[in-house]
Amino acid sequence: MSNALSSLGFCKLGLMSESWVCRLQEEVPVLVTNWSGRQGFYSTMNEDDSAFKQKVQARLSAMMEDWLTEHFPTHRLLLVSLVVKFPQGDQIVGLHRDWAYVDETKCNSLNFWIPLEDVDEQRGCIHIVRGSHRSASPFRGTPFVSMPKHLEENIMQGAEALPMTKGEVLVYDSRLLHFSNPCSGKNPRIAVAGVIIPSEAQPIHYSFNEGQCVTYDASGDFFSTITPEKTIAAPILSTENDIAKVSYYYDRVNHEYMQHYGEHIQAFRPTEDALLFNHMVESMKLSEGLQVVDAGCGVGGSMRALAERVKAHFKGFTLSTVQVEEGRLKNQKHSAKECLEIDYGDYHHLAQLVARQSVDRVLFIESLGHSTQLHRAVQSAEAILKPGGILYIKDFFPFYRKDEDLRRQQEEVIERINQYYAYNVIDFEHLMQCLRKEGLRILTIQAFPFEDDITKRFAFEEALDIDLFEGKPEFRVAEWLEIVVQKPINPMY
Repeated sequence: MSNALSSLGFCKLGLMSESWVCRLQEEVPVLVTNWSGRQGFYSTMNEDDSAFKQKVQARLSAMMEDWLTEHFPTHRLLLVSLVVKFPQGDQIVGLHRDWAYVDETKCNSLNFWIPLEDVDEQRGCIHIVRGSHRSASPFRGTPFVSMPKHLEENIMQGAEALPMTKGEVLVYDSRLLHFSNPCSGKNPRIAVAGVIIPSEAQPIHYSFNEGQCVTYDASGDFFSTITPEKTIAAPILSTENDIAKVSYYYDRVNHEYMQHYGEHIQAFRPTEDALLFNHMVESMKLSEGLQVVDAGCGVGGSMRALAERVKAHFKGFTLSTVQVEEGRLKNQKHSAKECLEIDYGDYHHLAQLVARQSVDRVLFIESLGHSTQLHRAVQSAEAILKPGGILYIKDFFPFYRKDEDLRRQQEEVIERINQYYAYNVIDFEHLMQCLRKEGLRILTIQAFPFEDDITKRFAFEEALDIDLFEGKPEFRVAEWLEIVVQKPINPMY
């Protein structure tokens, strides 16, 4: 079971007894109010009545107790509900991952799903995407961010339907992509759905609002008290989670980036992309056969452009699951697809993603500024570089302004950049200290030999109603630099 859950993200785990199924079949129409008048997809979790949800939770929890003790003695039940597809109405449950119910950087939660009748593709069985739990962001909560339609359709083509017999138990990782189609027939299709977590784990719920990630304590009756579209009233565990903020930001606005920037998500660029990438190949000292990690790769546009010029092997990491899927789709259609990989990953932990001292180049292409832990990010890159390997950084750094009024205006603009772009504009001196502390040798620090074409950035900001200068004339806040440093072959260089 554990191997299947780890590798595939799901497994089937036996049958509930015939008497168990029959009891529920009899009780459900009584438990659910207005049973005969309902249409489409229904979940008891979505009811407004907390007392009703607690009643359903208590009854189903008692019925799941023996199963949980037998199969998952080190776990506890967090929530359980009824999910019903009534005839007529909107029955579709689209492609999605469930919420994160625990801190998934420490442990994982599991979902279970038990139909009270035989189900197949005509009777609303679940479809799953094998292995999709391995590329999920651990920061999933409210509001829900859906996949763009073209990505959803592409992923669903590779999904697998899971026909099940009455009372059969499906257990799957909460991170697994899944969906279910409309249900034919005149009778409602009923299933029991729930979540279990490790006994000692802290249950949580993430909520994103105005660029902030709030982590709520989801203990006790939390899931019986929250309702869609209403303010959450629960103890707050944290309001500081910069990694979650960046992850949610790109999931939410990647479509706009693609629309206005194209697949090369770089703000500083000349009019001709070829000029930029030809220059970068020289600055990075790229050559055939090198192992390259693109740390914060977006949808992989930059590494695909570089792969067209040099046949190196590129592995990109992003915090956005939308960008992972978009990037993989584009990689599949690319002429250099055998040299390109994209996965979910936090560049503060690169040594957990690739082997130490195995990489020739690490690239931070307008991505390092998303970090609020600069030294940790540099340390992470240094750990995977081979001796002699190169770290390449492209980003912008504030000018030093002597005039106090101009410096104040500059700071206000930088604050808005950080707010609108989930960024943390880098202090140049601090970065130099971080690089020095890791023993990295500075090869070059230079401005780019071409002018910035701001057309794409301007269109993007106009579309998202971003006004960094609040209607005032723009002025140069920072300069774009590329910084190239090397890990010494001899630490005593």
